[in-house]
Amino acid sequence: MGIIGLLLLWTYSYYDSINVTRFLGESVGIIGTGDSEKPRNTAVYEVSALLDRCRQP
Repeated sequence: MGIIGLLLLWTYSYYDSINVTRFLGESVGIIGTGDSEKPRNTAVYEVSALLDRCRQP
């Protein structure tokens, strides 16, 4: 669970992917699949979400 953006980050082993869903039930997307599926991708996504929030007026 991502505290910063209220996101649920979960893995789907059947498709070998890391997915992101907001708690409102809307899908945000897939972070990585196959060889690009690495735990650091979830950390990068959280930081970029925080930066996006800071940029908004």
